[in-house]
Amino acid sequence: MKFVTEEKHQLVARYHNGESATNICIETGVARSTFYTWLKPYKATHTDTGYRVSAAEFIKMKQHLEKLEQKIEVLQK
Repeated sequence: MKFVTEEKHQLVARYHNGESATNICIETGVARSTFYTWLKPYKATHTDTGYRVSAAEFIKMKQHLEKLEQKIEVLQK
């Protein structure tokens, strides 16, 4: 069975809300290895300031920063 992105997000959210990976995988038929692969982009890390950010959030922020830097460069010309 193939899961669309929104379904994956919902399953990951259930895990982050305290449901066990085992229960989610049994209920949905997803292999545990596949489920843990889905979790990787959402694994959080803490910054020096104590802010918690996932890998996916970090990538989005980095892309946003690059766009802003490009806009600043254009405006400074």
